[in-house]
Amino acid sequence: MIARPKGSLGEWVTDADYRSRWIREGMSGTARFTLAIDPSGRISECTITRSSGHAELDAATVA
Repeated sequence: MIARPKGSLGEWVTDADYRSRWIREGMSGTARFTLAIDPSGRISECTITRSSGHAELDAATVA
């Protein structure tokens, strides 16, 4: 059996997750990450594989 994450990937991150201070400070970027999914479909681990260029954005990605 292949474990799959619960819910829609598009619902995981919304505009509300992006802090207004990050916008004011021009912080943006694309982080790449891998997820480990447990047999029940829950995320058990999230690891950054390529940084966004901002440690704070990367930390928010894996939170």
